[in-house]
Amino acid sequence: MTNPAEPMTDTADGLVRVLEAIKASLQAKFPLCHVDLFNPASPDEQGNNNGDLQTPAILINLEQMPATGDNDDRDSIQGRFALHCILGNETPNLAIEIRAMSAAVLSHVRKNGSWLPGQRMTDPPTDIYAIPGYFSSRPNTGYDSWMVLFEQVLHLGPSHWDGSTVRPQRVFVARSTDGTTEPKQEHEQAI
Repeated sequence: MTNPAEPMTDTADGLVRVLEAIKASLQAKFPLCHVDLFNPASPDEQGNNNGDLQTPAILINLEQMPATGDNDDRDSIQGRFALHCILGNETPNLAIEIRAMSAAVLSHVRKNGSWLPGQRMTDPPTDIYAIPGYFSSRPNTGYDSWMVLFEQVLHLGPSHWDGSTVRPQRVFVARSTDGTTEPKQEHEQAI
C-alpha cells in the first residue's frame, strides 16, 4: 500500500492511491464484506470469472477512464467505476438483501466519495446509481449481484505548483444579514 503522505510520483501512482483509498473506505464501512479489485483475468475451471468468491463481497472495477480537460497541471481522467455487490445464493431474502446492500454502498459513495480528502485528487462522484450486476443466479454460480455505478474526475500525477509566489496574508470575514458590509474593524480574523 502506498503512503498517502508521500508526494505523488506519476499518474499511475495517483491511480493506485485512489483505488487503494476506495478499497480502504469500503472495507472500513463494510467490515464483514470481502473488498477487492475486480479481476476479470482470473477465470475458474469452468471459465467463469471470480468463480471462488467469499461473500458478502464488493469488487471494485474501474471500467473506463477517458482523459478530460485539465483544470490544473495534473492529468485528469473521467473515471467510470462499478462496485460489484455480491451475496451468496443461500442468503435469506436474497432479492431484498442484495438491493439493500447496493443501496448502502450507493449511500456511502454519495456521502464519502472524496476518498482522499485534503489531497484534491478527486471531484465528488456523479451519476451514482445501482443496477442488476453481471454475476447472477445461474445454476452452479452460488451468488447474485447488483452494481453501484458512478463517475468521478480524478486528478493524477504530481502538481508542479509550489506556492513560492504566494505572499502569506491574513483573511478576515464579515457577516451581514442585509447585504451591507460591516466596517473593517468589525471583521473577524478567519485564518
